[in-house]
Amino acid sequence: HGYENGTMLLARRNASLIPFAIKAYKAGRQVSVLGELIEQKMLGILRNKDCKTICELRSDLLDEQTKKVTKLQQAANPSASAIEFINDLYDTLISIINECTLVSQVEKMITELFRLKANSLVYSSMHRSKGREADRVVILDSTRMTLDLSKMNDEEIQQEKNLVYVAMTRPKHQLDFVK
Repeated sequence: HGYENGTMLLARRNASLIPFAIKAYKAGRQVSVLGELIEQKMLGILRNKDCKTICELRSDLLDEQTKKVTKLQQAANPSASAIEFINDLYDTLISIINECTLVSQVEKMITELFRLKANSLVYSSMHRSKGREADRVVILDSTRMTLDLSKMNDEEIQQEKNLVYVAMTRPKHQLDFVK
């Protein structure tokens, strides 16, 4: 995409941002993905792996994701946000893995994408963008700005509305939506 540096690109999920960020990075653009917590969690997951190939790593992570989500769903009161966090964490990691050919490249790609750089395209989850602003904000994957409200209680629905409000109020001058 031809956005100028300083543009903030938002999505509901980190996993939705990564393909865009990697494409810009591979095109030689300065890219900063906000999310120190998710970066540290992904690196922590990788440190516990002893996979030799990308295919083996992807398969191992998909199995681990399924087990963690199933365990959460079997809880007395499964939290939609906890399930969403696990899915986003693993989907983000798998999005990065899908852009690598060697296991050794994965950690380097994570570290490079999540390193904050001056005068860069800024990629962020809607939640992480709170307290920040930019002249131009682009909401990527805009058809998925909220989770399924029919499965939420009143408090979770209010949190979703607040999240959309945060995203919509980040631009100083221009707000674009991309499906």
